[in-house]
Amino acid sequence: MERLYNISDVALSGYILSFKVNGITVTCDLTKVSDVLAKASKEQVANMIVDPVGVGFHWPALDEDLSVNGILRELGINQLAPGKEETPAYAELVCLRHLVFA
Repeated sequence: MERLYNISDVALSGYILSFKVNGITVTCDLTKVSDVLAKASKEQVANMIVDPVGVGFHWPALDEDLSVNGILRELGINQLAPGKEETPAYAELVCLRHLVFA
């Protein structure tokens, strides 16, 4: 199956999720995008699986899923082109939008 997005450099610090999608760094507060994760313990949140085809993230113990598209939408960022590295100029624009809307 073809990868939807290239997700890399995934890091969790408490409720803060940081990852690169198609080469662009995204950081979000999981308590702002999911009521389930907001009510979960940090230990439950730490038990996360990255979807192997690049759709998003899954928390099996909580039966919670977040898609890359959903996270980007919550941050006010338009959907990225699946599976393609973005140009540096576009990456800067996305980062600026993240800083403004996060």
